[in-house]
Amino acid sequence: MTNKFKLCLVLLFTSLLLMSTVSAGFEFNGADDSDTVKIGYIPTDHEAALFVADAKGMYKDKDIKIDLIKYNNGVELMDAMSKGEIDVGYVGVAPALSAISKGENVKIISSVQQEGSGIIVSKDSQIKDVSDLKGKKIASLGDGSIQNVLLSYYLHENGISQSDVTIENMKATDMYSSLKDGKVDAIVTYQPYITMAKNDGYDVLEESSDLLPNHPCCVIVASDDFTQNHADEAKEILEVHKQATNYINDNLKNNPDEIVKLLPSDVVVDESLEADSLKSFPFTSGLSTNFKKDVKTFQEFESSMGIIDGDVPEDKLFWEP
Repeated sequence: MTNKFKLCLVLLFTSLLLMSTVSAGFEFNGADDSDTVKIGYIPTDHEAALFVADAKGMYKDKDIKIDLIKYNNGVELMDAMSKGEIDVGYVGVAPALSAISKGENVKIISSVQQEGSGIIVSKDSQIKDVSDLKGKKIASLGDGSIQNVLLSYYLHENGISQSDVTIENMKATDMYSSLKDGKVDAIVTYQPYITMAKNDGYDVLEESSDLLPNHPCCVIVASDDFTQNHADEAKEILEVHKQATNYINDNLKNNPDEIVKLLPSDVVVDESLEADSLKSFPFTSGLSTNFKKDVKTFQEFESSMGIIDGDVPEDKLFWEP
């Protein structure tokens, strides 16, 4: 074997060794990424606990790496969870129940807040009660949203068919401007738009606190894969949520602006009114007996209306550590 050939072998071996090391490095980084908990959310102040926990470093304090992923609505979020794209989600109870009733491997793991939605009518619409909605165009967040469920309930309880109105699906960010521009006669939306409407002189035909007092609104869901294979992390995420919820409730009494400044800019539509919005509905955590009962009641109502199929037993609805 010539010295030149030996040198070539050494160089080849060295090159292969370096390539192996680089490859191993990329594999290690990939493993790191798999330790990140992907949390889906909708950009609304209903989910303030998630934003407060992130801004205050509560996840970091527990060495939990998170990746927050924004969705336009709960249907999109639940679809992403069914595809394994996220582990945990802050989402409305209606799309969560819809996914569970269809057999998706997901559970509700905590409450987040109650109520916080309403029906706003345009200033010149002459809509004074529910009967005046006949023949009107109403903007909603789409099939499967809790706002659409509330509208269905409101119409049904007052003997009005959905065929008597025109329902147009929109993003929450487009609804209020459409109402102002006269493109729709009414909107069914969530806070902070209810508070904004009152401030701007619009009539709030009904608030969800009057339609269905104490109704569950946003909840935390998690995939079965996550709760089964990462139970300790799931438990810690629930502890963080409880801590953030307590922080919100404590500060809303005396220092609401502290909470407002912790929320993302795309959530705070009007900074001067945001504190009033946050005070208008209760923030909650955990799976209390009353909360479970309220979810079951909401599910039974949706089933009776034909919005979801069947009655899901409690062990299929909830997960507790």
